[in-house]
Amino acid sequence: MGNYSRIAYYSDSGRWYKYISYSFTNQNKYIYYSVETYYGYREEPVILAYEWKKEDEIYYSRLWDNQYDDWEVFNLEYVDTETIIINDKEYTK
Repeated sequence: MGNYSRIAYYSDSGRWYKYISYSFTNQNKYIYYSVETYYGYREEPVILAYEWKKEDEIYYSRLWDNQYDDWEVFNLEYVDTETIIINDKEYTK
């Protein structure tokens, strides 16, 4: 459970960047949030709700409340209470 985030990329001048976060709940759900900012202008964020499950040692996820979405491998690694790794990228609280 908790919120984990990272800056996906930013310009050398710091004038544009992309922020990504994952918010996990205790109901096997998480919210994916992504937003890009250019020179102080913030684009519309992408917000998606997912459900997840763990079978053996493998995590899977799919869009929440969408009967047409299939379960896919969700590359999640728990490091410690402050850090997780998703798709080889580190996210922190």
